[in-house]
Amino acid sequence: MSAETLIKALMHRRVPQILGLYLGGAWVAIEFSNMIAQRFALSQTLVDFLLVLLASFVPTVLMLAGVRVGGTPYLPTRFRWGYGWPFFRGYQPLNADELKQIETLNQIRRDISPQTSTK
Repeated sequence: MSAETLIKALMHRRVPQILGLYLGGAWVAIEFSNMIAQRFALSQTLVDFLLVLLASFVPTVLMLAGVRVGGTPYLPTRFRWGYGWPFFRGYQPLNADELKQIETLNQIRRDISPQTSTK
């Protein structure tokens, strides 16, 4: 996979926008807490606490971005979302064999864990 394809996939999945919005929101929250701490003579540890809290969410934001990018059928990852279709299948409509496979797997799942009905 070329770097250009990866960049296009990242842009298509809006990863830079997600990360940019998070970082912008974190900056606004830190500035606001700093202003409140100075205005009301609060401890600066409030700002430090908020900085650590927001920094701890960066991995979560990156994981969200990874799921959004990794879920595409066009990247050569070991996993792809869906029913385990072959690589390069893309987002084409399901054919009759694939629909039958889905129904068979759903029936097996229903047989293994039947839902109880309430009357």
